[in-house]
Amino acid sequence: MAAIQRVLVLNQRRRRPRSRLSALRVSVIGEPGPDLFGQSLMDSEDVKELQRHQFMCVLLFFYCNTFFSLLLLVMCTDYLCSPEDNIYNISFSRFKIRDLEDGSVILDLKRHCPTEIKDVIELDAGRFIQYHFSPAFLSLREIGAMLEFTVGGKAVNKFRLIERHYFRDLLLKTFDFEIGFCIPHSRNTCEHIYCLPDLDSHTIKEMINHPFETRSDSFYFANNTLIMHHKLYSGFGGGEQQLIYI
Repeated sequence: MAAIQRVLVLNQRRRRPRSRLSALRVSVIGEPGPDLFGQSLMDSEDVKELQRHQFMCVLLFFYCNTFFSLLLLVMCTDYLCSPEDNIYNISFSRFKIRDLEDGSVILDLKRHCPTEIKDVIELDAGRFIQYHFSPAFLSLREIGAMLEFTVGGKAVNKFRLIERHYFRDLLLKTFDFEIGFCIPHSRNTCEHIYCLPDLDSHTIKEMINHPFETRSDSFYFANNTLIMHHKLYSGFGGGEQQLIYI
């Protein structure tokens, strides 16, 4: 009997004390509960500081992963009309820019279009273009912009395009083109001639150093009613040409 008691005493001495960490109770927001003795391991100020750090980490992660998406979202909003206003179902299939002096093509956007013209409003049609031109574009004097588009089941009267080009809050130039009458279920092509504005060296340098602060708004009218609004943001920093079409 005495031998059994000695073994029990030795086992109790060898048993390691339970760690206080095993008694911690941590909630979802990271607030520790009381320990085994009912005492808080962190005071209220430490808890608040921990929560602030956790919130800042989550906010920083969210910001880094969504900054460019939010930037595009801001650029792609603030339209003066909705896709539903395009009651003539006008759909653009090609947009090409060329230098009128040497005929070189600067930009050529094409969309796949079915052979049959469908009389359906395209709610997901692209209305936003972001493109990186070369700095040489700013030295051009005249360019031609060719549009290819289809018209749905309704005839279009007094089809008109008004463009306003800006650098930051400075209006560079306004263009006004009369496209005219378009018959129903038709494919159409037109080219507009742009006489580009004369820019001073300081403005050109600023436009190159600050990409995508040069922008334009294209307003399309039919029967003196706004039916489409497109946006173009341009950069002139050189390097690899990048295109975003939304």
